[in-house]
Amino acid sequence: MKQKTNLKKIINRGATESALSNSLVPQCLSWICSTLTETRLLCLRTSRLIPFAIRTHFVPSVRKSASALATSKKVAFTLAEGRLACTTTQATAKAAFTLAEVLITLAIIGVVAALTIPSVIQNYTYRMTESKLAKFYSLMNQAILMSKIDNGAPETWDYWVKEALDEEGNYINMSDAIDAAFKKYLAPYLKIVESKEVTDFEGQKRYLYYLADGSAFAYAFSQIRDWEFFPYKAENCITSATRGERVGVCSFPFEFYPGNVSNINTDERWKYLLGKGLEPSMFYWDGDPDSLYEDSTRGCNTAASGSYCTAIIARNGWKIPKDYPRKIKY
Repeated sequence: MKQKTNLKKIINRGATESALSNSLVPQCLSWICSTLTETRLLCLRTSRLIPFAIRTHFVPSVRKSASALATSKKVAFTLAEGRLACTTTQATAKAAFTLAEVLITLAIIGVVAALTIPSVIQNYTYRMTESKLAKFYSLMNQAILMSKIDNGAPETWDYWVKEALDEEGNYINMSDAIDAAFKKYLAPYLKIVESKEVTDFEGQKRYLYYLADGSAFAYAFSQIRDWEFFPYKAENCITSATRGERVGVCSFPFEFYPGNVSNINTDERWKYLLGKGLEPSMFYWDGDPDSLYEDSTRGCNTAASGSYCTAIIARNGWKIPKDYPRKIKY
């Protein structure tokens, strides 16, 4: 304020250019720059030529429009001789990254992605598999119950396609007979969006039955009690790997064999299926939870067939346990 008062007194008295330039140049410049800064003016100063610039260009303007300078929002001074530029600007400085900084950032993002994305994908795969397994189990048993209302007890159905051997002792492919039985007794109570004939990895004709959520299931080629459920990419799973390789990985075995068929009522191997609907495969299970993992023939391990893998998930509330032995992938 004091600087502003002194400046106005000098102007009003008609002070000489010498007095202004030699005695109050610093004060004058300080006040002008302070005022212009308040109106968003960028002041650049070179001290060597300040007195000359002030005498030559500034004093006449101060006498005529000192008050205008204090309130103006857009004023510019360009002094080629003195490198003094006071110019209005609304632009803001733009910061830029160097190429090295960009490359380092991308490298860090790549490392983080490599560490986290596989885990995220695997977690999603497990949650999707759990959801579809539980849904399939519920859906199929509802269909069986509805069919029982219309067709009587399952044990009385002419549904049960049995195994048969050819002259060389090989199992005969019974897929067509199985398909006809399914369409008669269960398909009317399900929403099958597509039925597709495929050839599995072993070269056997199979029928895939697709559900609305994209999952599918298929019967064994030789008899009707064993099923495979495919939560995702069914055709890729059944055609690209042997049963032992795909079970518990991209397919999950179930069985529907409720009793009074053949001699299973007195056969201990079937006791976990008797009187029930569709259940996870537990043929020949001895009731020991460890056997579901360790059984050398049907256990859910890398050396056995993996038939008990579905049972491990089912007994855990249709949640894949942390110690699940096989890696689920599609």
